[in-house]
Amino acid sequence: MLKKMKTSCFLLLIFCLVYADYTKKGKGRIRIYKQGLTKAERDTTISAAIGDRFAIELVSNPSTGYSWYLQDYKSLSILSTNCTKGYGLYIEPEVSSKIMGAAGKERFFFTAQEAGSEKLCFLYKREWEKTFIDRYEVLVISK
Repeated sequence: MLKKMKTSCFLLLIFCLVYADYTKKGKGRIRIYKQGLTKAERDTTISAAIGDRFAIELVSNPSTGYSWYLQDYKSLSILSTNCTKGYGLYIEPEVSSKIMGAAGKERFFFTAQEAGSEKLCFLYKREWEKTFIDRYEVLVISK
């Protein structure tokens, strides 16, 4: 129980530091794009100006062993990210839905560094497996 509390506090601290770092520079607010549920909502395009900060939020349930992984995160050309080993920041479910095994969210933060386009591909998978059970793609166009 103590270990779980320490982990939660650590993750909250990391989130606060990351959020503070992203909001103290540039335009301030971070636009958050949430995962769509239908196929049409999932094939999406994000427009960003150079210097814009934004986050992509995906529904996640790590109690199953699955997490969202940003494929090719090390070779992004027009975007920078704070991903650690390709994984986003986990956000626990709202207080009202803190049921054992309830899904939370994973948030991936990005900054548009230069003009161009970049396709982001997220895979919902277990870290130790090569296969994935879901895929989410988004095209980012920076001007």
